[in-house]
Amino acid sequence: MPDETTVVARIWASLLVAGCLVVSAGTAHGFPREDRIIGEREHPKLVAAFGRMYRGDPELHAYIDELGMLLARQSKYGDQRWTFTVLDTPAVNAFALPGGYVYLTRGLVALARNESELAAVLAHEIAHVVAHHGQARHARIASVSDRPPVSGDDPAPDGSRRSAPPSGRDVILARYSHQDEFEADALAIGYLHEAGLDPAAVIRMLEANEAHAVLVGTDTERHRGMLSSHPSTPERMSRAMILSRRLGAGPDRTAGDGFLDRIDGLHFGSRPQMGLVRGQEVFLGGTEIRFRMPDGFHIRREPGRVTARAMDGTLIVYDEMVNQWGMGIVSYLPRGSRDIELLRIDGMHAATAVRNPERGGHRFEYRTLVIQCGEVLVCRFRYIVPLAVSLARLADLRETALSFRRFDERDRQAARPRVVRVATVSASDTLASLVARMDTDRNPQRWFELLNGLRPGELPAVGRRVKLVVHEDR
Repeated sequence: MPDETTVVARIWASLLVAGCLVVSAGTAHGFPREDRIIGEREHPKLVAAFGRMYRGDPELHAYIDELGMLLARQSKYGDQRWTFTVLDTPAVNAFALPGGYVYLTRGLVALARNESELAAVLAHEIAHVVAHHGQARHARIASVSDRPPVSGDDPAPDGSRRSAPPSGRDVILARYSHQDEFEADALAIGYLHEAGLDPAAVIRMLEANEAHAVLVGTDTERHRGMLSSHPSTPERMSRAMILSRRLGAGPDRTAGDGFLDRIDGLHFGSRPQMGLVRGQEVFLGGTEIRFRMPDGFHIRREPGRVTARAMDGTLIVYDEMVNQWGMGIVSYLPRGSRDIELLRIDGMHAATAVRNPERGGHRFEYRTLVIQCGEVLVCRFRYIVPLAVSLARLADLRETALSFRRFDERDRQAARPRVVRVATVSASDTLASLVARMDTDRNPQRWFELLNGLRPGELPAVGRRVKLVVHEDR
């Protein structure tokens, strides 16, 4: 069996032979027509699935476009039109569509500590496009219906309105092979080196992604996300380390202060209008409604709804509907419901009912709660509970229902948006004083260390610029 160095050398040689890595710019290759058609068709669908593009500082978007094109010019498609999009979601993710469409999430931009780390993610996704990995995945899809052939590592929800919230598995996309990911990492390292950026940033972003997954409680294969969909991260880091050491850092173009200037003011975490999640509390700024999901449920915001999932298979789905015809609240209960009960929640008219449908041979208890939460607004909870645990879950479901209420002034303050602010460490600062300025839901010290690339307990040097998370009006 060849050793690790031999394997990596063969990958590198194959990329050079395939023409994926270009040592000098100015090549003249066009995207295949089919790639361009797929990208143009699926781009608006993918943006819609995530809700919207991030409408932040135009200078940030211009900066990402410039950095993306610097990297793309190191590829054989360097003279083509590329589209770089930041999506307005706190999830840490990145992916691409065929034909030059590359996507970063707002959460990923916040996670990067300098220009090279942001560039490492861009370069990795550019590499997937150049090597036509998205097309290869598309060919392996069993059924795509109207869902986009996304090249990415943890794709978005598909936007469907089924009762159960979709996950990455629901997008029915074949995953990248080990070879695809190794090739994308190798290409990204080459692009970074040729662009004068630090190739080792690929390793640091893989490490940061793993640390983020642990911090937010999604350290599972299903949720790891950016750049780690198929091969184990340690294996990828080992191979990336060998390649980056072979190339060296290259001319240093990284300007940490310039990068930090551009992300100063970047929105962090959930947006109030789209729904804030603070621990198990959910704040919906658009309709000024709040409620609490039970402990042990993983909460996920999706376009138009909030979902929560427990390990035993219980699902809670919250959404809102417009009562444009003035129908009674009972009209919004599912057909075939039984045990209909009228009640009031926080002074609002409400109704609840139960059904017991069968799905895939398994029986569920399907509870629905609808609330007249505005003159023309109906708020709905759907509880999908396996019958085997339905009795044990009754208290949890009741807790969520009774926690539902309208905002008061304290809620409005709690629901204020948060942003990244850049501060300079002074001689009087301590780790405790810096952490005290962090407006995160939990683990402020771990967030401070992660966002700034610090070791546990490390105090950044005097004069260093660091990222803080604060309320927007601070």
